[in-house]
Amino acid sequence: MVRFVHKGGHYTMTEGEEFMFDFLNQTLPLDYEIYIQPNLSGNRPDMILFHRKQGIFIIEIKDWKLERYFKKNNILFKKDKDCNIQVSNPSFQIERYRYICSNFDKNLPITCIGYFHNAHSSEVERLLQSNNVKFFGFDNFKAIKTFILLTKHSEIKNQEKIRNFLNPPHHAKEEGREIKLTQQQKDLIEHTPNSWRRVRGVAGSGKTIVITQKAASIASCGKKVLIICFNKILKSYIKDNISKAKKDFDWNLIECHHFHEFIKIFIEENGFEIKNRGQKFELYEKELLAKAKALIKRKENIKTREYDAILIDEAQDFKKEWFDLVLNFLSSNDEVLLVADDRQNLYDREISWINESMSGYGYKFKGIWGTLKENIRQKEMPEVIEESNVFFNLFLKDYFSLYPEKSFGSPLEVQKIKKKFF
Repeated sequence: MVRFVHKGGHYTMTEGEEFMFDFLNQTLPLDYEIYIQPNLSGNRPDMILFHRKQGIFIIEIKDWKLERYFKKNNILFKKDKDCNIQVSNPSFQIERYRYICSNFDKNLPITCIGYFHNAHSSEVERLLQSNNVKFFGFDNFKAIKTFILLTKHSEIKNQEKIRNFLNPPHHAKEEGREIKLTQQQKDLIEHTPNSWRRVRGVAGSGKTIVITQKAASIASCGKKVLIICFNKILKSYIKDNISKAKKDFDWNLIECHHFHEFIKIFIEENGFEIKNRGQKFELYEKELLAKAKALIKRKENIKTREYDAILIDEAQDFKKEWFDLVLNFLSSNDEVLLVADDRQNLYDREISWINESMSGYGYKFKGIWGTLKENIRQKEMPEVIEESNVFFNLFLKDYFSLYPEKSFGSPLEVQKIKKKFF
């Protein structure tokens, strides 16, 4: 029998993570499966063990030197040069992973373990207390094996479902379905390294289909894709549509997040915490962006987040500052696709930065916009298109003339479709 080991992504393990993996791999019975950095909706715990009679063990590993950390008013801080920086409590990080796993299967037994490679267990106990997490230091690391083996046994249901959650199976093209694409869409969905594209499209013209089909196309070439959208509802819709692609690809290569979720994950996995404590969302967002920028400036990226392509849906909802931040995670493959419709600028953003040549910002968009004019969604209800055109001409056309920074310039005409009578 050979142990199953899954390593997610192109991640270089820390000294503590490598030590713990070697120890568990060499000493645990072979029916314990080891998942290193599994992709749990974009969250990547250091290690998860799965056993068919015990459930899962979430293991968070820290190489922290605890003399640099202290707690005040139950908040954890790190001494950093001339100031103290609030950091994320490892207990909270592990609890977040527990929450994701229990949301997947509320009956799944979950055991949480924290290991500090450069600390004594007594130091860890003084600094961190949690009823739901068992902590260990380097002095008693061998006790982790005993703790695991003595965990209560119970036969686990839906074992394959759990394995697929921890390591999604490859998507086979036979699982997809034929989607009728326009020639414009076909041109846009191909994997094209070292290219930045902007695409305008009216509502219902298939902008999101371009995003999802392109993500599958890129992943089918073994490249990693980050899709960023604005809200949770769109995120679910995007994931559902990716599954319809007739391509062979590894689901682990595709991540989809709304913007604030992605930044929050990045901040927390690097050991820091920003909480929305009931203040105005603008203040919360300001804190998120400031902390993310500080981490990027210090080149802190513990999970080595890097993507070969970044695809942004409904870019008219985005601020330039967000786009700049996300670009820090783009690899040398350098592929960017941005789709937008200024008629759907619901948040009244200043979006002229998308329309400019953008060369002054250091961006690499070249040439004219790609356009999707045909309203695929409303072919059966052409009167909807007619009414939307009337609405635009009555209420938005003059507004965009007065406030050009709120649009992409000349309005995009929606292709009219003649109603058929049978």
